[in-house]
Amino acid sequence: MGFTATGITPTTVTTTQQAPLGFQLTVPSANGGNDVYIYVQADTGHALEVGELCMRETGATTYIVHVAAANTKVVRLVGVAQTAIPAESYGFVLRSGIGSVQASDGGADQQDASLVCAMNGAVASAHAAADGTAAQDGARFGFGITNAAASAASLFTALIDCRG
Repeated sequence: MGFTATGITPTTVTTTQQAPLGFQLTVPSANGGNDVYIYVQADTGHALEVGELCMRETGATTYIVHVAAANTKVVRLVGVAQTAIPAESYGFVLRSGIGSVQASDGGADQQDASLVCAMNGAVASAHAAADGTAAQDGARFGFGITNAAASAASLFTALIDCRG
């Protein structure tokens, strides 16, 4: 597992800043590729759950993030939390690579599907994209590798590629 010179890893979550916001940590993955994590701070009142997508706030130039909205454009999506990050705390989210994403529905329709952000209650989760849907143009952030279990909020494996 990758780590920085200060010893923090992709699973480190703290209430004090340990690295510059926006710092990217590249970690070799078991499949021979690399996973890229980006260091963020969860906004006030916006904790991130495992598998939840996050985005920059409107007009923000920093990596203070909050829960993404449905059909958020990929250029605004920062990444997917692989470790829970409480509100106002610091940690890494997966910017690109293979990781876990929460499903927005209970259907087994994620595998081999292009993914967009959807809402499952207050959680920003993934949903299979519908071709020809104008709201989803430019919002595809990943590709489903496996299907989620039979209930919404289940985790499934996806190839993630966020740009925000």
